Amino acid sequence: MERQINASEFRDERQCSRFGVLFEQLLDRMGQSIPVACQDWVSTKATYRLLSNERVNERDIL
Repeated sequence: MERQINASEFRDERQCSRFGVLFEQLLDRMGQSIPVACQDWVSTKATYRLLSNERVNERDIL
């Protein structure tokens, strides 16, 4: 799992770190919605902020 996270190409280390947390949360709760997977408002909001960031695109994630 760490290899996949490290293979992402985020320009900002904070985005890479947040993606790592999100990846683990979604993996642990596969098939659940983002709010359920994140389990609290702070994590949910951080996830939506990351995914809506114009500097983050699917190529960075894939």
